[in-house]
Amino acid sequence: MKFKLFFFLLLYFANNICAQRPPCGPSPTAGETACTATPICDFNGYCGTTKNYAPDAWTQLSNAICTASNSWLGCITIENDSYLKFIASTSSISLGVYVYGCTSSSKSIQIAVFTAASCSSGPVNIVYTTNVVGISQSSYSNTPFNISINGLTVGQTYYVMIDGESGAKCDYLFVANNGVAVVSAGPDVQLCPGASATLNASGSNGSVYTWYNMSGNVVGTGTSYTTPPISSSTSYYVETTNGFCPNIRDTVNVLINCPLPVSFLDFTGNCSNTDVVLSWHTGSETNNSYFTIYRAGSGLEFTPLMIVPGGGNKSVVQHYQFTDTKPMSGINYYKLSQTDFDGHTTELKTISVSNNCKNLMAEPFSAYFVNHDQLILIHHFNLHEDVLLELADVTGKLVFEQKLIIDDEYSKATLLLNKILSSGVYFLRASSNGVTHTAKVIAY
Repeated sequence: MKFKLFFFLLLYFANNICAQRPPCGPSPTAGETACTATPICDFNGYCGTTKNYAPDAWTQLSNAICTASNSWLGCITIENDSYLKFIASTSSISLGVYVYGCTSSSKSIQIAVFTAASCSSGPVNIVYTTNVVGISQSSYSNTPFNISINGLTVGQTYYVMIDGESGAKCDYLFVANNGVAVVSAGPDVQLCPGASATLNASGSNGSVYTWYNMSGNVVGTGTSYTTPPISSSTSYYVETTNGFCPNIRDTVNVLINCPLPVSFLDFTGNCSNTDVVLSWHTGSETNNSYFTIYRAGSGLEFTPLMIVPGGGNKSVVQHYQFTDTKPMSGINYYKLSQTDFDGHTTELKTISVSNNCKNLMAEPFSAYFVNHDQLILIHHFNLHEDVLLELADVTGKLVFEQKLIIDDEYSKATLLLNKILSSGVYFLRASSNGVTHTAKVIAY
């Protein structure tokens, strides 16, 4: 006997002390008629009672419940009904129902979910019915009775009738778990410093949306709002007026989080005989078009030195190396930047390498397309040198030719091709004084 008493007390404690009913939300209590039904517009608790509502004279509703093939209630008398409503966002919905505080001998509420062309008269289509018992020690007092309704039409308005069975006087709480169209300011947005975010509100048919910053100032109206350039993480909220869900608010966070297209590991430089060998590694790459190496002397005036093609999209470590065969005397400063396919460039790192040698050999060159009829050449030919440039496709067909007179030992030249080339691989040959260098160039 003592064991049974202990077990009963333990069960009571688990159901009523550990479990806690959520609080009522800020929305009004359930409406007395379907025409004044309180809309479910968020995932807060919607409260109501069957203690003081008058019966509804909508006879078609009680008749529809009585005759519906999917009704569990049978023929009932609607005596103290109240109403909620929702717009289905998916074909199924899940509701949690709590029943508590009953002061009558009957301690059960009966629920019917239906659609109707009018909110006060005319035909009714019943989509779901059930009843929920609530007593002072009931499991539905502090833990929910879960309702799942399937076969709903997205965008359709549904009414929820709650009535005290046999005149039962109870309080109740409905919580929408999913499936209802809630007022939303959209998901949180992540962007880079200086970028703007476009925020989009949804979920309330016929509403006017007003956007606010966190100081409470109106910054825009309408379903969309584009922020000014964002320099630090902030938040905005949208509020509705009129429509299905008036006076509902939702907040969206705009967060500064700018992942680099390249997971950069290191950038080093070492003097090797008369050269400076530059090495760098990436852990992963996303849309990485190319790297640019810049060089500067003690004045720190950087000029482009070489373009190195990137790996595009890689998920494993990539190794890169470039040899500066013609470093300046003293300290050389090298800066590495990365450019992705949409043209966005990120500076990665600047290093210094001490060097006291000078190599007079011809310098390699590099080139890249800025569009399909324009080529950028970065070269290190000798001053006043005449260079013949020839661009050929993968079949060896010559598609462009130009003579270049070098007037700057370290220079960047723009080559206008006077024709639009197709995407693909090309080879640029540079010939001077009997020596020819070739570089692969890709038109994306």
